[in-house]
Amino acid sequence: MINNSERGVSLIITFFIMTIILSVVMAISTILYSEIKIIRNIGNSVGAFYLADSGAEEVLYYDRRAVPTEAVRGICNICSVVSSCSTTSTVTDGCQKCTDCNIAFTTTINSEKSYNVDAHVSVVPHTPCDLFGGDVESYGTYMNTKRAINLNITGEVKTGLGPSMSNPQAIVSGNGKIAISVTLSPYPDCKKDSVTAYIYDQSDGSLADTVELTASGQCNYSKPWQGVEGKTYYISIGAYDANGYCASVTIIPG
Repeated sequence: MINNSERGVSLIITFFIMTIILSVVMAISTILYSEIKIIRNIGNSVGAFYLADSGAEEVLYYDRRAVPTEAVRGICNICSVVSSCSTTSTVTDGCQKCTDCNIAFTTTINSEKSYNVDAHVSVVPHTPCDLFGGDVESYGTYMNTKRAINLNITGEVKTGLGPSMSNPQAIVSGNGKIAISVTLSPYPDCKKDSVTAYIYDQSDGSLADTVELTASGQCNYSKPWQGVEGKTYYISIGAYDANGYCASVTIIPG
């Protein structure tokens, strides 16, 4: 026969066992909930990353592919096709070059998916044909999770219009003197071109000098330049026509 004191002890033991079991279940539930939350956040993070990537790819696509007629790039054209977009530029030719501008736009796919893009492009000084550099920052948002992508872009404004260059030469004649010359396509306005040679020290890539070439003969441009004997240089020649379009070529003196 079980007396009352034994019943009390059994009840206490049962209570402690149930408390331990409940504590274990709660601990496991907490761990599982945290793991499920982490897995869900990883999925949201991947979605946000690809949204950010979509924004960066959109900038690159419009800049290189969706170029207006007679323009040389398309980054300034984004705001004509994308809503919630703003652009500021210090140049007056709009999409013709757009080598110094800021673009910002937001694309909302639905209430849970969107991406914001800020792009800045500026001209790298002392380079032919408006070599440009810039940053594209794209922020993707998916289910309140945000991820960002930053691109550093460098390139040259390309165009099929303007001067065509041939026979570029940089001949070393002794004592470091280099004879620089190039011939442009013989179209009527070639004498209105501006042809500049950018001379770089090959050892460290620094700009050694900038030389304006002089017209001589039928669309030929040339000029001697005095370098340092024993040093090696490479030369980029940029030619702008009367409409501001440019072509360039890089040569190593020999």
